Parts: sequence; structure tokens; C-alpha cells
Amino acid sequence: MREKIKKDNPGISITEITKKAGEMWKEVSDRTVRNFLIYIYIYIYIVHSISKS
Repeated sequence: MREKIKKDNPGISITEITKKAGEMWKEVSDRTVRNFLIYIYIYIYIVHSISKS
């Protein structure tokens, strides 16, 4: 997401990138956010399980 923001807004500061990313995140539907979080939790679980082995 950051790369797209930087590409669309050359010379943008890190602070502005963060603000724009926050604005984009607010526009995402609740269902999409929920699915994203589920995938993140699964990924963390798998990585944690592998690292214990």
C-alpha cells in the first residue's frame, strides 16, 4: 500500500503516507477487515508453530 501511495504522490512525507494509509483503511468494509485479521492470525499461528519445531 505504501508503494502505491508513494507512486501516486511523489515526494510525499512519511507522515503523509501514514495519514493516507489510515484514510484508505477507514474506507475498507468491516467484512474485509475481519477477513484480513483472520488471515493474519492464521499466519502468526503457523509461523509460531513452525518456529517451535
